[in-house]
Amino acid sequence: MCIRDRYQRRVHGVLSDEVYEFMLFDGRKHLTLATYPEIRDRVISIHSLGKTFSCTGWRVGFTIANPTVSAGMMASQNWNTFLINRPASVAIKDAMIQAEQPYENFPNYYEFIGDLFIKRKNEVVEILQKAPFNWHVLVPEGGFFACCDIRKCIKDIPRKYFYRDYEHIQDGDQPISCSFKEVQNPEHLPDYAFFLWLTVEYKVTCIPMNSFHDTSNTDRPEGQEVYNFVRFALCKRQESIDLLRQRLVK
Repeated sequence: MCIRDRYQRRVHGVLSDEVYEFMLFDGRKHLTLATYPEIRDRVISIHSLGKTFSCTGWRVGFTIANPTVSAGMMASQNWNTFLINRPASVAIKDAMIQAEQPYENFPNYYEFIGDLFIKRKNEVVEILQKAPFNWHVLVPEGGFFACCDIRKCIKDIPRKYFYRDYEHIQDGDQPISCSFKEVQNPEHLPDYAFFLWLTVEYKVTCIPMNSFHDTSNTDRPEGQEVYNFVRFALCKRQESIDLLRQRLVK
């Protein structure tokens, strides 16, 4: 059953996150759910111009929805808008018009930014695959990030990084050499401990993924724990990616 059919049968409305529509890899093309007539009126498509134009701090974007839904969203906007302002809105409007013009030897800006992120993705994934860790690199199909499954690395994390006062842990430089569930009274989850290890000893920082999940459920099946993943940003300057290679690939 395709996503369209599932929504058509069971769901009254769909929030469609399409913020990476121009950052797709390996020949993939963006297809919005709103192109399907049978569910079009129930889809709210969300687009991020902050990501498209590399100004995420502006918190600017737009939505596409049926007129009734759009009217309700516009009525509530005065009470819940976060950070957006008129100068940014006007600037982004002008950027969207100019982005249709040829840019940096590409037919338009959108093709340029898509090609740039393909190159970033290829280089970052190559570096991560050559890094001295027994992780599994999840090759992204699009977007800003590459994730790594670190479950096979957990036993190699120095014990001290599972505790807040990591600089004063006795014998803390020794790897735990066991599963996380066998660590005595840990104060950090494995992905956070891995983030500390990488930051302190390799001068490379990743994002622990447990912050995006509910960590209160400790009864997940083996291998499905929320602390098994970290992510790396692709939206970096070339000099930062060169440093990543220098620090991770010996």
